[in-house]
Amino acid sequence: MDNNCPELMALVMGSEGDKKALNWLRANSYSKLALIAEGADNDNTAIEELLKMDEKEWAMISLKIRAVKNSIQEDNEDWHKQSRW
Repeated sequence: MDNNCPELMALVMGSEGDKKALNWLRANSYSKLALIAEGADNDNTAIEELLKMDEKEWAMISLKIRAVKNSIQEDNEDWHKQSRW
């Protein structure tokens, strides 16, 4: 992760279930971003933890990332929506 914002790449990777990225976030004091990534990866416990921390906005962002990610995945898996060319 050799760029100016490695935490953002780790957030994206973590939202796809990359445990190494989640561990990196926690090891580098980005535990809140780790929770956001876990929530985006369908972990309801992470969303609940964000809400307990009174981080409603971050919980909502995590849920939005989840919705977009899951919608893309559903579209890719639905053969009715795939091109026939």
